[in-house]
Amino acid sequence: MVTWHLMFHEPEFTRKQIQALVAQLNANDEFGGFPIKSQFGTATSQFIAVDCQLQVVNAIDHLTLEQMLKFLLIMANQLEQAPPALYYGVMAQTIEQLGIEWHPLNKQAIDVIYWQNIPSH
Repeated sequence: MVTWHLMFHEPEFTRKQIQALVAQLNANDEFGGFPIKSQFGTATSQFIAVDCQLQVVNAIDHLTLEQMLKFLLIMANQLEQAPPALYYGVMAQTIEQLGIEWHPLNKQAIDVIYWQNIPSH
């Protein structure tokens, strides 16, 4: 089991937006083919936190992890069915361009910070 501690910077992201993301993850019961359980965390004056526990059956390489983190940003904005130009435009950007930071805590956990939302979506 791997835990992802997701933190979404306010006011870039709203509590309602992140609650919808958690509901969607929990309704699907999986993310990227891995069983998942998500829980809406706490909100501070700067961040909305979500904890996701993934049952990882195969190692996730660096590139795949970055794509998964980008897709969570897409999901937070409910853009999975967006026009291809928007969807692939986001996925083509680097995580640095999208304002996503991630830090491994150990082999079982990572912190992920989403500093900015998708501009002009």
